[in-house]
Amino acid sequence: MKISSKTSLFAIGLVLIPTLILGTVTIWSFRSLVARHQADTVEQQALLESRRLNAAFGELTSDVRFLSTLPLASETLLLYAARENPKSSEFASEHLFSDFDVAADLLANVFSEIGRAKPDYEQLRLIDADGQEIVRIQRGSEGPVRISDSELQNKAGRPYVSSSLRTGTDKVQYSPIDLNREHGVLQIPVVPVLRATRIIRGPKGRILGLVVINLAFRTYIEELFRAGTTTFSHYLADDRGDWVWHPDPAMTFGRDLGNPQLALRDNPSLATLYANTDLDVLVSTPSTRTDELAAYCRVYPFPAQPDRFLILGVTGSYAGARAQATAIAYRALFLTIVLLILGLLFAWDASRRLTRPLTDLTRASDNLTAGAREVDLPYFADDEMRALATAFQRMVRSVRESEQRLDAILESTADGVFSTDETGVIATFNASCERIFGYAANDVVGLHLGLLVPNDEPPSPVDWVREPHEPRVEIEGQRADGSPFRAYVLARRVDLAGGTLYTITVQDVSELRRAESRLRETNRSLLATNHELDAFVYSASHDLRAPLRSMLGLVDLSSRMLERDDTEKAEQYLPLIRQNVERLDRLVVDLLAISRVDRDGVLTEFCDLEQLIDECFQELAHMDSAKEVALSRTVETDGPVEIDRPRLTQVLRNLIANGIAYRDLSRLQCTVHVSAVATGDFLEIRVRDDGVGIPPEFRERVFAMFSRGEDRGNGSGLGLYISKKQVRHMGGTIDYSSGPGGTEFHVRLPLTKKATV
Repeated sequence: MKISSKTSLFAIGLVLIPTLILGTVTIWSFRSLVARHQADTVEQQALLESRRLNAAFGELTSDVRFLSTLPLASETLLLYAARENPKSSEFASEHLFSDFDVAADLLANVFSEIGRAKPDYEQLRLIDADGQEIVRIQRGSEGPVRISDSELQNKAGRPYVSSSLRTGTDKVQYSPIDLNREHGVLQIPVVPVLRATRIIRGPKGRILGLVVINLAFRTYIEELFRAGTTTFSHYLADDRGDWVWHPDPAMTFGRDLGNPQLALRDNPSLATLYANTDLDVLVSTPSTRTDELAAYCRVYPFPAQPDRFLILGVTGSYAGARAQATAIAYRALFLTIVLLILGLLFAWDASRRLTRPLTDLTRASDNLTAGAREVDLPYFADDEMRALATAFQRMVRSVRESEQRLDAILESTADGVFSTDETGVIATFNASCERIFGYAANDVVGLHLGLLVPNDEPPSPVDWVREPHEPRVEIEGQRADGSPFRAYVLARRVDLAGGTLYTITVQDVSELRRAESRLRETNRSLLATNHELDAFVYSASHDLRAPLRSMLGLVDLSSRMLERDDTEKAEQYLPLIRQNVERLDRLVVDLLAISRVDRDGVLTEFCDLEQLIDECFQELAHMDSAKEVALSRTVETDGPVEIDRPRLTQVLRNLIANGIAYRDLSRLQCTVHVSAVATGDFLEIRVRDDGVGIPPEFRERVFAMFSRGEDRGNGSGLGLYISKKQVRHMGGTIDYSSGPGGTEFHVRLPLTKKATV
């Protein structure tokens, strides 16, 4: 320190110290008196505000009790229950109204009038005993609006509904004061709400439902305190230690936002009022930090819930009253103060001239630390100060260039990068994070990272710290729209002078996980296809070779007969050769049908099922012993249905042909019956025969390729296999049941739509 500065400080001290001693003695004599008076004023104000708060809640209680005792409310619930349970005699009594809609409209008008008279009522609702909303009036931009029936919700799972219905008390119940949620999701921007409920009983004392009033808590309390006095600041905490009203809205509802009991942390002295039930008022003395007097009192605005309470706080500035009290002492010291000011001005001017260059550099350094992009320094004539200022400017440019390079890297990287403090509060959020999570940086900076990674316990960046050789942590994050996704995260700890910072990189691997799932599914499909292909090659080669070998033998025999000029006997082998050729042709046709199943798409058209089944009967009339089987059908549809006609035709033809081929030979007349019923969005088809049935041990391979039961006819063994593939391609299912009395195949197909008759 230079000698001039030391001299200035000595002069200031010489003038200041005696004056401070005299002023302190004078002012202190008034301070205790002023403090006591101000404390009494703040305490009385707190008690007054508590009475106003109880009166305001009493008005809400009266409104809920009035609505719940309206005959129109119980009548609406009875009419609704009778409409929903028309066969029940429990609600079959005389009613004031003949129609539920009339009663509901009248009740909605009553709700709307109350909503207009009480603009702080956010919602007025009538809910039945099952938790279903029946009438809901909601505050709109131009006044109360009735919510349509399609938008009404079931609130049975909400605690304020289930608790009121469960306890069955006739007193007005209040929910906790919390942030509103719609469909289980926190409403953004946040809306504090208090719900008052009261059950409604029927003629025999049965609980019919309840009335609910949602109070827009923030505006309600704001108007309440504004109507009192603007001299004091107000605070309100619930019985769980959370601020529900605070001059700084960011301090409220910490529990809903993952930061509970902010009231106790913000003001530890409140713990005494929470712990000691015999203490109703707590007055705190002014602190050097706030220079305020505060009075907190316990308020019981919930008559039916005596264990619940609110903590109402009133704070008032102590500085004004203290200034008035000390004015007397200041007037007595007027001449001394004048001399003190003159001496201080002289000392200040001397010290300012000496310290101004360093002060300018210090201010520039503070601006740089605060984030200023440009720092202006005055011109210094002194060579030493000029050199220091030049070096400082070079340092500023270097720091800004480094920051710009780092910002460019962070904004251009494909991975998300954000930073938090030790508690998990987000400090920075780059563009890739905005793309991955769907939040804008301004919406998440200052919030806990639990918003991005919701868990039962709030996540901590410490859990994600890994060494470079260790694998990254895989988590499940949540986007702004509520959709989950998988991601890799990796945290790095950075120790700074002002505290610890965690930088976290996020890599979205949702598409990678979906690709892996598709790959596994493709592999399973390929394995199944390969297995099926192996079975197909083996069976096809066997079934193709058998008729070929038979034909070669018959051709050889025919050749020998012709060599002997025995044409008559050679001609006897021609039908057998033709039979084998036809068998090969049917096999080739079935193999071509299998290939078309996977290649052709599903093409639907409107189809008359009766006509389709009759055409199948006509096509199969040429089969051996078809005359020994009676074919019949029943169709129950509302006209033509839209379905893939060629595929369905092939399925029905195969199933009917099986019923004819595997008839019971011990009977002179057999039957095959086809039934088709359209039920809802599905078509149910059953093909039933009274043939020999399918043995139980054959069940696992009924729908396999080249699978035959008894070797009857000239089938290829591919009919049921083709039928199953066709049904699956149409999005349906096929199964069967079989016994000594025959077999029934059951086909279930989705319908695109029915034709308009």
